[in-house]
Amino acid sequence: MSDFAEFVPPPECPVFEPSWEDFSDPLGFINKIRPIAERTGICKIRPPEDWAPPFACDIRNFRFTPRVQRLNELEALTRVKLNFLDQIAKFWELQGSRLRFPHVERKILDLYQLSKIVSSEGGFGTVCKEKRWSKVASRMGFPPGKGMGSLLRSHFERILYPYELFQSGATLTGIHRLYEEGDDGEEQDEGMGEEEDEEDRERDSLSDGTPNKDCPLPERRSRRLKSEVGDEREIKEPKTLHIFGSVPKMVGLEIVPAEEDGLNKKQRHLKAQAFAIKMRPRKETLEVNFIPQIDLYMCLMCGRGDEEDRLLLCDGCDDSYHTFCLIPPLQDVPKGDWRCPKCVAEECSKPREAFGFEQAVREYTLQSFGEMADHFKSDYFNMPVHMVPTELVEKEFWRLVSSIEEDVIVEYGADISSKEVGSGFPVRDGKRRLLGDQEEYANSGWNLNNMPVLEQSVLTHINVDISGMKVPWLYVGMCFSSFCWHIEDHWSYSINFLHW
Repeated sequence: MSDFAEFVPPPECPVFEPSWEDFSDPLGFINKIRPIAERTGICKIRPPEDWAPPFACDIRNFRFTPRVQRLNELEALTRVKLNFLDQIAKFWELQGSRLRFPHVERKILDLYQLSKIVSSEGGFGTVCKEKRWSKVASRMGFPPGKGMGSLLRSHFERILYPYELFQSGATLTGIHRLYEEGDDGEEQDEGMGEEEDEEDRERDSLSDGTPNKDCPLPERRSRRLKSEVGDEREIKEPKTLHIFGSVPKMVGLEIVPAEEDGLNKKQRHLKAQAFAIKMRPRKETLEVNFIPQIDLYMCLMCGRGDEEDRLLLCDGCDDSYHTFCLIPPLQDVPKGDWRCPKCVAEECSKPREAFGFEQAVREYTLQSFGEMADHFKSDYFNMPVHMVPTELVEKEFWRLVSSIEEDVIVEYGADISSKEVGSGFPVRDGKRRLLGDQEEYANSGWNLNNMPVLEQSVLTHINVDISGMKVPWLYVGMCFSSFCWHIEDHWSYSINFLHW
């Protein structure tokens, strides 16, 4: 049996049918049912049959732009799964690979579930070492046999394991270590870049009259070639020039690789200059150190520039890496744009947008929205609107809410200002003439324009209109659209009336 069962719809909420006596005191009745209703957090109140307020809106001027609802983003666990899959897809896309979700047993493999189960079993290394892949398959609800464990291991190792290494920071470990090695503290005058022989040190000490204690040998040896040093004589006047190193000889210049600021700075400047040339005035000697070749691009992991056909250049920052030096190594050179571990980490660490429903583009009237909704419903169920059973709609809704494979999109009007188009209830605002029994409903305590300002309501102490609290908002729905269950401002109660 799978550890992660399908989403189970909540039980039916309590339904109350007040008598006319109870219904005459709205807040008193709400307080009466409070102990029962608070257990479930939501309830339904069916008013007496004769209580049927007219829909009092200015339909001719009622125009609104709805919001877009993706059904599989409504339920929290499904939304978490989708965010997880988005992050993995983004991780691979930044590295020049397009993620294709694998199918197992004719269904898309739930990578989120696979990741969580492997993690609960001790992680990829432990599951491999202790051969628990069959148990992982069983926990995911797959039938025994058929090599299911090996198949899940293959998918995990190919898709999820590199992402988990990235999440743990292992992909950047080698880079940080190289940067630390490249930082030699204070800048040193590298000169020949190698240990000077005993005669050189003796001559430098003699020239100053004191031992040279302020120039310690570098802890990390440079990769530069070591020059051959010829005989040298101490002379007081520069009558002759002594050239050290192999031909060609350049008088007065010392040529060294641009290594003096560490590997990180070298990588940034190699494109602009392959050599660093600096004047090295010595008291009595001018030296030349000639380097035959310097790689323009070098791997930040191993520090080498060989095997150029396996050397990747980041499309974000121009750093270079061998495919086989990455953690984990890449088997092939990516065909698309490729980002290095640093750029991937920077891009993936950007905060995601807050969850919310996007605004649609098209504006509707009530009539045009109703026509669109009817067409969607009849087309989806392949039958006339009035023949679609309510039970079928509800069952399909809960299935779509928990599906990561099907992306059904609907629209709904939300937070429409009732001051502009009306709330659906008759009101005494001087703009509309009240006819017939509208007077009765305009004065009713169950009229959502009146309930917030009833004598027993704490909201009477607020002297300004607040939309959604003292002034009702209007919502327009269609098949599958939802008014999500949520915590209201200041944890206050929320009440909605379904007009039609």
